[in-house]
Amino acid sequence: MRVIAITTMRNEAPHCLEWFAHHQSIGIEHFIVYSNDCDDGTTEILDRLQSIGLVSHIPQPAPKGRKSIQWQALKHAQSHPKLASADWATVIDCDEFINLRAPFETIQDLISAFPEGSDAIAMRWRLFGNNGHISAPMLTTTQAYTSAAPERINLPLAHFFKSLFRVKAFRQLGIHRPKHRKSKPAQWVDGDGSILPKEFATDDDRINLFGYPGGSALVQLNHYSIRSTQNFITKRARGLPNKRSREIGLEYWVERNFNTEEESSISRLNKTSQKHLTTLLADNMLSQLHSDAINWHQRSFEHAMQNADLVQLFWHLTLADQSTPPQPNLARAHLSRLRSLNSSA
Repeated sequence: MRVIAITTMRNEAPHCLEWFAHHQSIGIEHFIVYSNDCDDGTTEILDRLQSIGLVSHIPQPAPKGRKSIQWQALKHAQSHPKLASADWATVIDCDEFINLRAPFETIQDLISAFPEGSDAIAMRWRLFGNNGHISAPMLTTTQAYTSAAPERINLPLAHFFKSLFRVKAFRQLGIHRPKHRKSKPAQWVDGDGSILPKEFATDDDRINLFGYPGGSALVQLNHYSIRSTQNFITKRARGLPNKRSREIGLEYWVERNFNTEEESSISRLNKTSQKHLTTLLADNMLSQLHSDAINWHQRSFEHAMQNADLVQLFWHLTLADQSTPPQPNLARAHLSRLRSLNSSA
């Protein structure tokens, strides 16, 4: 069973090798990667990984028109031969790590455990906070960040999902979920292995599992969207892959920096992923590029601290520390106000 991943990257050099190693270790065979506007060594790392056969690297210029970089990448990937030859695929970002629950060791094991006829798995986010790290720790992401939002948090944002899907069961790629075939809707399951209803399968706009009972007993998607406070400042400069014009600031931080529960279940996969990372770093070119990238990001942060507004943002981020999960009544009131605004718009 051939499984591939598709992603876009911009200035991800300090983190991308561990991301590749983790997903390679759990059964992803190949990665189609679109890079854009990189100046931290990401492009060079991807070129090297392409030369050894792990990656198909497509440098992507700034998009023209209304579609985002991520959507234009997916449009190109739709006709990529690696996608055509794959059985299953996933579209995930470099801050998202697939977390297989025990006893699964590979994605192939996971897929085999789902009900017969399953075509897609909705892997729900688990938001991870900064774990109290102000500066970037010299640890891998899964080692450094082990504090997360509660699994049953009353926050719709925390219930977004990404998909692992059978390629031939869908007509088109999507950022959170692929587009269904109207002639034959696919069978979707959640992270517990429960079959989702038909109305979910046919609603391509439904990219959130808020309100559904399913959890993550078999798989979840660890979402390290902020990492350390220092990492967050450099991420702010990079922007979001599908909403480049959206500012990443204090609002983004407080909606994601939950350090409420210790969640280190992914650590059981670290030994195998570390072997793959060690193999990648044994390549002299990759090792040097990785080291250079860490230094580049440190310099980038120091440069940012020459800007008074960013100094103030960094200060406010440290004061904010961590967020408190909303109580059910507070979340209901907020959602009611939003619905009221939407209905009157």
